[in-house]
Amino acid sequence: MNNNFHYYSASDLSKFYTIRNGEQKIGECVKTIDSKDPINAIKNTTAKYILLGIPEDIGIRANFGKPGATTAWEQTLAAFLSMQSNQYLNGEDVLVLGYFDFSSLLNNIENKSIEELRTITAEIDEIIFSFIQTIYQNNKELIVIGGGHNNAYGLIKGISKAKNTPINVINIDPHSDFRIQEGRHSGNGFRYAKVEGYLHNYSILGLHESYSPASVTEELIQDKNIRCFTYEEIKIRNKYTMHNALDSAIEFINDELCGIEIDLDGIENIPASAQTPCGWSTAEIRSMLHHSAARLEVAYLHLAEGAAELNSKINTVGKLNAYLISDYIKARNSYTPKK
Repeated sequence: MNNNFHYYSASDLSKFYTIRNGEQKIGECVKTIDSKDPINAIKNTTAKYILLGIPEDIGIRANFGKPGATTAWEQTLAAFLSMQSNQYLNGEDVLVLGYFDFSSLLNNIENKSIEELRTITAEIDEIIFSFIQTIYQNNKELIVIGGGHNNAYGLIKGISKAKNTPINVINIDPHSDFRIQEGRHSGNGFRYAKVEGYLHNYSILGLHESYSPASVTEELIQDKNIRCFTYEEIKIRNKYTMHNALDSAIEFINDELCGIEIDLDGIENIPASAQTPCGWSTAEIRSMLHHSAARLEVAYLHLAEGAAELNSKINTVGKLNAYLISDYIKARNSYTPKK
């Protein structure tokens, strides 16, 4: 399969949660697999959702961003596995697969040039898309914890190639990540995916107007396969309500296979690679995820750019991601495909 992927066993997961009498934690119920035959194990598991991590920040560094996104995965896993398995969410619905181990690529990373970082990011693209293409099958949905938003490209490409068709994406993000093709980094994954034919319709919700280059903004406006709603249009000028904009973004995605992308940069005061003092509240982002996941034909959820190490005293990023994972699963369990 993939030498860069570390598969979890049940004993590996036990260190992330504490057992209590009279309770059943999600960590006690989730499924794991034998890495000797992962494809067959994924095919045969009764779990509906595959949880995996991409703890790297090389693509963020290659975009002149702040490092730290390597830390979100384990913080998220600990928070999620410590939740209760109960009437609202059954831990047996989840297969915790493991994570991409790019530790060898992170060695001596501070001394790399921007060009070298972008070359390494492209190497990561190849590893991720190939793995995702292989495991995406049998109607299992992927829940992916980043890592940089550069990894959206590998997810889109992998699923598109597995299905042999472009897919759509709804991205709740203060940035379009549609910068020019100047070498791979966290700011141009959707551009590469679209130019190469893996991304069809692209909805952006909550773009921050003051952080979008004029040339990119013009393309977003002119491209008939892109629909963009800015944060200022929704929250400052009240041109749209949040749910009106979300409804329009969902309608644009239509009933075709899609990915849901959430960049934690867009959530107010959450430790992230580009943390903002002005963004969505945690309740708003949870609501938007629920309404999207309950109405779309989703292939994957990607939670990107959280940087837990920037606030090591409190597991804010991990707990928020855990809430979002649980919201997503609950919404998907209520989804009825349209005929």
